[in-house]
Amino acid sequence: MVALWLTVGGVMHPRVSSPVGAIEELVPVGAGGDLSDVPGDRVVAVRHRGEVLGALSITKERGDSVTGADEKVLADVAAGAGVLLRNIGLNAELAERAAQLRVSRRRLVAAHDEERHRLERDLHDGAQQQVVALKVKLGIARTLAEREGAEQVAAMVASLSDTTQEAVDGMRAVAHGIYPPLLEAEGLEAALGAVKRSIPVPVTLEVMDLVRYARPVEESIYFAVLDTVTRAVDHGASSIVVSLGGNDGMVGFSIRHNGNIGDLTVVEDRIDALEGTVTVTVEPSGSDIHAQVPESPEPPADRPGAVHMTPASHIRSAAEESLPR
Repeated sequence: MVALWLTVGGVMHPRVSSPVGAIEELVPVGAGGDLSDVPGDRVVAVRHRGEVLGALSITKERGDSVTGADEKVLADVAAGAGVLLRNIGLNAELAERAAQLRVSRRRLVAAHDEERHRLERDLHDGAQQQVVALKVKLGIARTLAEREGAEQVAAMVASLSDTTQEAVDGMRAVAHGIYPPLLEAEGLEAALGAVKRSIPVPVTLEVMDLVRYARPVEESIYFAVLDTVTRAVDHGASSIVVSLGGNDGMVGFSIRHNGNIGDLTVVEDRIDALEGTVTVTVEPSGSDIHAQVPESPEPPADRPGAVHMTPASHIRSAAEESLPR
């Protein structure tokens, strides 16, 4: 067996083997200067401008030994693979950094949504309940004033009670805007169905194959839809159609409207944090925004360099035929 190893983040990762299936038996090892941790009967470093970028290892069948021909082929392939590994290593490092950025963004989004949830609870259980209690007491005071014939006092208390009710309604609207209780209690359809009534233009909500999803997924879809719709209204939309649905392990939304497209950076960042995608189509008749995320998004792999390593196929096609077996 021959294997090609790539160094990423101080760790040596097996990337290509001959035969192909043999790579499943290999695990990453430390990228020590002497390559002593890399398994094999013979290990040759792959260098570019003096820097060790990886290694080639050969493991013979029991009873066989490494021949001079094997040594020569290993040396020739290692000498020519330096530039290739440099490019692949750079791609791997970029992929690793992108994965780390996505994890960081996901933490920020989660912290932001948790703070929204906390503020909604504080408003509902704290200040809002106190104002409701005050309104009840004002109602009792009004009843007593009317019983005693103090009509002027009763009218003043009634006015205060109405003002207090307006404060309750305002707090409730603010709390729902921060984090809608319906989202947690009943899910996306109920929460968006309730909020569309507060949009100043007609909004049609279409739902297909929608069930309950993990809280981060529902939060991201809800706030992404709300932000997109709000920006559409701000940019001249007078008619909006929102479609929600899930299919093949993905859940997403489409928003069609007859206005101009606004800055959707916040929406794109939120969806990307869950490894989702956002596509935007702008036509003379309006705009179409489509986004989707996995129903159960998995965090990027912790192992450095473990994502999007498609360049390995180029290594196989370029070198596999030359490798001894």
